[in-house]
Amino acid sequence: LIYGTINVRWYRGDDYYAAEAWRGTYALDGGCLMNQCIHGIDLLLWMMGDAERVYAESGTFLHPIEAEDTAVAALRFRNGALGIIEGTTCVYPANLEETLNIFGEKGTCCLGGMAVNKVEHFIVSSSDNNNGHINNGHFNLGANQAHTDLATATAAAPLNPIYGKGHTPLYWDFIDAVFSGRSPAVDGEAGLKAIEMVLGIYKSAATGRPVEWPLGDYSTLEAAAD
Repeated sequence: LIYGTINVRWYRGDDYYAAEAWRGTYALDGGCLMNQCIHGIDLLLWMMGDAERVYAESGTFLHPIEAEDTAVAALRFRNGALGIIEGTTCVYPANLEETLNIFGEKGTCCLGGMAVNKVEHFIVSSSDNNNGHINNGHFNLGANQAHTDLATATAAAPLNPIYGKGHTPLYWDFIDAVFSGRSPAVDGEAGLKAIEMVLGIYKSAATGRPVEWPLGDYSTLEAAAD
């Protein structure tokens, strides 16, 4: 793995923040990174691995909130790869995209759509040096039929409507894990990594310096004070 990015380019109006007092506050929510972008950040970390260092800038441009409505961060992962996190709720006039890009020595994967719900590109080098490609939903296997199942699973039409419907299956999985005694599909340790990344970005943006891992204790309230 060489490079990975997550870009969350969405819109939230002032009415969204006014509807609930906790939204956009450091005490109860955070800004676009902690609320809207954390799921994409989770995906990026799940694919790229643990972080080593992050440098970030953030701003509050269009909304009457404490926390950020736009932020960008540059990452170095522990495996040496680089990364970019970009998040905003200032895209006019509506949600534009949430895109996850993963680039490796022998593969490229770009999941786009409005909420990482469409395979834009999927290109991998096969074991016999014949390439398989998915471009805009169309897959060409070439001579390597080993990718047939992957092609069938990923080259389908965009999954709509997926936006806002991702939480319920995870609730059910957790409930089933409790009753059956198994580990959930996503555990607390995985969730902690995404939280730590957002807090590391907050600390870097607030202090103007790169932040290295392990992050240690840091909270949104400390970010507000910084």
